[in-house]
Amino acid sequence: MDSPMSSSDLLLHIKKNYSGWSLVEQRLADYISSSIGEIPDKTVTELSDICDVSEASIIRFSKKMGYKGFHHMKIELARSVNSQISSEFPEEVSNTLQGLVERSYKTSITNIKNTYDHIDMNQLEQAVTLITRCNQVNIFAAGNSLPICHDFVYRLGRIGIRAVTSDLPEKTLLLAQNMQKGDIALAFSHSGDSILVNEALKIVFSKKLPIICMSNFVKSPIMKWADISIVTSVHNSMFEGGQYLTRLTEYAVFDLLFYMLFYARKDKNLDMISQTESAQSLYSL
Repeated sequence: MDSPMSSSDLLLHIKKNYSGWSLVEQRLADYISSSIGEIPDKTVTELSDICDVSEASIIRFSKKMGYKGFHHMKIELARSVNSQISSEFPEEVSNTLQGLVERSYKTSITNIKNTYDHIDMNQLEQAVTLITRCNQVNIFAAGNSLPICHDFVYRLGRIGIRAVTSDLPEKTLLLAQNMQKGDIALAFSHSGDSILVNEALKIVFSKKLPIICMSNFVKSPIMKWADISIVTSVHNSMFEGGQYLTRLTEYAVFDLLFYMLFYARKDKNLDMISQTESAQSLYSL
């Protein structure tokens, strides 16, 4: 096959050629046919477990369908699925200011609602317990996840919880190497495949220290290190192809975690915030 197919073309191709494929290929085809809209949100490991086939078989199947690999297939299917969703906002509407406002609002609200509807509150409560009892929270992130983590570090400091993160890869690994008993790690990566974050968590894991991981996929690479897993549900993007995902959902989850931490010791935290407001008033007009 010379070029990658859209979601509708792929389904037609499966129907036409299904009988001539191996049992492994048919198993993959069965899942894709029934859940094609979910493929862009799956990791190769997740799909491997769901279909009970090897990851290598998935990659070979993707190439057989005309894609460069499984990741390329996800991108192309996301683009195709999102273009169908985009039909709710015709181009002449989407390209107006009001159209962009409406689309931005709907995308953000949908992602946040999906996440809040499916988030594991038991895991969040365990995370709150760990954070309130630890000596220091070491937060690991990379790329465009870092600003969210810097904001969380600042907010934790306002209620007296020691937290650190770093923009520098070398310092990130040093943070992991210098962690001591009583410290915990909190890792955040949307895809979970950041090499830097995984290397840092590998070090923390070897120290047998608690690890909280937040990602958009249950079986993302960082989750193998996790004692506590927080999973977001960001599946809708502003633009075709899924490359411009809103980060408001992740901010919302960190907001929720902060509010839970705040109310875990509300009286003490109110005093702490009052003190920091007083101290910072020196820098306000």
